[in-house]
Amino acid sequence: MLAIAAAGERVDKLDVVWLADEELRSDGLSLADTNGRTPVEDLVTRHVDVRSLDYVRLGKIAHHVDRAIKDTRHHRFAKGHVKKLLLAAVGQGRINVYDLKDGIRAEISS
Repeated sequence: MLAIAAAGERVDKLDVVWLADEELRSDGLSLADTNGRTPVEDLVTRHVDVRSLDYVRLGKIAHHVDRAIKDTRHHRFAKGHVKKLLLAAVGQGRINVYDLKDGIRAEISS
């Protein structure tokens, strides 16, 4: 969640669902470890792409997201909570504030 929030244009609420790698692979989806685009350096290598996305594969992902929501494998982070997590990460040195986009930097500086 931190990697996604820190890569955004502004601080906002964030909805997250958890999808199990093995469930996606067993449904014929191909996963690849790739570097994520986030200013949180220790999370860059934690990114996973679903390869060869097309209409059918997107439908499979939608099915897994629907199942995750029904199984309560999701969470909504309120804007205030996201802001606190970003501030904590900056305070811990996990994020350099100057690597954040202007909108986020302005919001967490106020």
